[in-house]
Amino acid sequence: MEEELKEKEEEEEERLIIFPVNLQRLQFSIPIPRHITQQIPPTLTSLVHIFSFNQPIVYIPTSLTSFTLKMDNNPLISPYPTRCTTKLEIINNNQDKHQQLYDNKQLLLPYSLTTLECNSYDYDKHGKGSIRLDQIIYHTNVRHLKVGRWEFEIRKDLDSNANNGSFMLIERSSLEGGVVTVVGRNQSKQKIYLNFDRFDEIVVSSSTSYIATNNYISQNCQGDSFTTTYNLDGACFDGTILTCENNQVSIYTYGDLACTGTPYQVQINSTGECGIVSNFPSGIYQCVDDFEIPTEPALITLTYNGTCQDNWKEEPVIFMVATKIDYCFPVNGNPNVSYKLTCDAATQSNFTMVEYFDATCLGNSNPINIPYAPICGDIMSSILICNN
Repeated sequence: MEEELKEKEEEEEERLIIFPVNLQRLQFSIPIPRHITQQIPPTLTSLVHIFSFNQPIVYIPTSLTSFTLKMDNNPLISPYPTRCTTKLEIINNNQDKHQQLYDNKQLLLPYSLTTLECNSYDYDKHGKGSIRLDQIIYHTNVRHLKVGRWEFEIRKDLDSNANNGSFMLIERSSLEGGVVTVVGRNQSKQKIYLNFDRFDEIVVSSSTSYIATNNYISQNCQGDSFTTTYNLDGACFDGTILTCENNQVSIYTYGDLACTGTPYQVQINSTGECGIVSNFPSGIYQCVDDFEIPTEPALITLTYNGTCQDNWKEEPVIFMVATKIDYCFPVNGNPNVSYKLTCDAATQSNFTMVEYFDATCLGNSNPINIPYAPICGDIMSSILICNN
């Protein structure tokens, strides 16, 4: 029976679709194999594709001038910066002369494509959403961008002599917007987000927002913090959502990992003040623009939207925890035990917890090797980074 099903699936993959010779508009509502998209005639100029996160890639013909990407909502990763230009592969169906630009990723969409619609349903529970704007500005020729109910006009190269990466973004119906000036070096390499919500607020920023938590092994936040965590504002991670507003951090805890239904616990903490945190005696919450990879030695676990084949630096980071290494931490209430964490930057698959039989990490020790198995999913993955 299994062999028959496998043969049937192979037959489905090999089945050809006959497109009209003068086809101009097309909509895909199911994942389309690569070999089928190669049959699309060069007359096609408009494509609508309904994309789900269990689909590995979307293929785009070079003949397009207009592209609409509709995405399924997934509660496990809400909100996330919408992927308007990632998970895409350009198919040259009209002898396009810009193949080299596609190969080296200077262009992420076809050269002739000037209209892009990202029709996403990725508002979080608090009505917020976000898209990566820098990829559209610097690596496409898009001039008309539609996100949800908003339509934007984009104009680049305002001052070709300045070469400062500035661009103009105007919302069509309200005429709101203006010139966005990118500050700092390597302007075209900086991440820029278009943040929006259901309440008519649109903000262009260099980052999404995070809640940073400094966790202490002492009472009353004394001494150095042992770990620092970053939660993407409004994102569900392991059944918990953290939000930041008016110098307060709200923590919503749900009965399942997908944060569905009504939270059974809501905890509110003031930022910058020592308070109660999970799994540690004390901690301090802060609202920050972006997460930071620490410069001091640390063991870092990072969870992001994407697969293990994706570059996490180009994907939305949902959660990060950085734990100090070579730092002695005692066990509360047990004067005869303490621990240190160590790791090897060349080996990202394990770390070592050294157990000491005193409270100061100076006596006899017992090293315990702890393997790390990264999470590799279709929509969420994690990595281990040894920063020493």
